[in-house]
Amino acid sequence: MDEKEYNRLWRKRNPERVKQYNKKNREKPGYSEYVKAYKKIWNKNNKHKHIKYYKKNKAKIIQRVTGWRWKNMDKVKKYSSKSVTKNRDRINTRARNRCRRIRIETLRHYGGKCTCCGENHMEFLSIDHMRGNGQKHRRENGISSIYDWLRKSNYPTKDFQILCHNCNLAKGFYGYCPHKKEKNKGG
Repeated sequence: MDEKEYNRLWRKRNPERVKQYNKKNREKPGYSEYVKAYKKIWNKNNKHKHIKYYKKNKAKIIQRVTGWRWKNMDKVKKYSSKSVTKNRDRINTRARNRCRRIRIETLRHYGGKCTCCGENHMEFLSIDHMRGNGQKHRRENGISSIYDWLRKSNYPTKDFQILCHNCNLAKGFYGYCPHKKEKNKGG
């Protein structure tokens, strides 16, 4: 039996003495800082162990955490509201950046320019439902962000195109885009 195994068994057999020892140590000045520093170093040096353990026991860990959250919902809500209040600006900035990133990624996937007038400034572009059923589609699927939905649906091309906001609004209000009308008159 090696020293680690011996110590583990001793702690298991003498829980009261371990509690007394820990209590005495906790009362020493600077002990909590020492423990925090030790844990930080240990975690940094043993990250691979955490990853390996998590991969092996992922289902159990998720089940345990979810169970704890359900049992302690009041604590979770209290902590969450404090955390959100404290970090409101950071949370909003991250969400805004994520939405922009997904929007630009989606627009680039569909060509990055208006199919009607050729406008290519990302700020002016939007996704258009080619059949004019955007509101119905959003209601049926409970979509809050069309860009997120397109990304998760692997960018379907059958019913979607890019239009600039002017062309999209004109199509919605009048049923056609003035650019197409001008092209037809000129050609």
